[in-house]
Amino acid sequence: VMGVRGFVGAVLLDIAPFAMGAANAQTTNAAKPGTVELRLNATGQSVKRADFVTIYVPISTNAETASAARSANSAAITTLTNALVERGIDRGSITLMPAATRFGFIGNEAYDPSDTPQVPQGMAAMMARKTAYSTIRVRLTDASLVDRVREVLDQQNQSMTGAPTYALNDDRSAKNEAIADAIAKVRQDAEAYAAPLGLRVERITSVSSYGDATSTMPDVNFFAQMMAGTQEGPSNSVTTRAQVWVNFALVPR
Repeated sequence: VMGVRGFVGAVLLDIAPFAMGAANAQTTNAAKPGTVELRLNATGQSVKRADFVTIYVPISTNAETASAARSANSAAITTLTNALVERGIDRGSITLMPAATRFGFIGNEAYDPSDTPQVPQGMAAMMARKTAYSTIRVRLTDASLVDRVREVLDQQNQSMTGAPTYALNDDRSAKNEAIADAIAKVRQDAEAYAAPLGLRVERITSVSSYGDATSTMPDVNFFAQMMAGTQEGPSNSVTTRAQVWVNFALVPR
């Protein structure tokens, strides 16, 4: 069995060629005499109005038997769908999410209350009931209808999963704008670095979309938005980002 030191040594041997290759790649692109090489990265973004909004609504029902739970689930789906249609939501935008089976069951069908007599009787009875669940997807092309959907869900004592998801039908234009924004930002940063040194940007020597093996850490706002499920910009917008790494050649002014 390989010891810890042996394992670490093997790993170091494995990564050594890559480290040497990276060093060689950096030296082969060294700036010509009289110039200074500068490498920077920047993130650009494009904010566009969303083309559609997607809302997911979990439907959970329980009953004494599996058949009754399925029936209750179907009834809840029909009731919610009709209520949404009455409030102006297109019936075609409301779909039942596909699954291995139409309805799923929480694993309580094999529960035997007699196996755990310490469980309170009321709770044991509840756990012995069958639970059916399904998910409805509502896809809107008008973001202003989100409030109507939310009102209906409140009336039906239902709730959406997370926050509404805003998206674009085609994000190619947004990506192009984000790339242009990133390059403009990194060019501006390069000029700011060069000026105090008495230099100026002569040319761009390389552009990359992936950067170093060690990626740039996202800022605090990114983590806060990810954890809280929030988004930047207006609630009916989509933010598209692009990151670039650019090498510059700087020369005396």
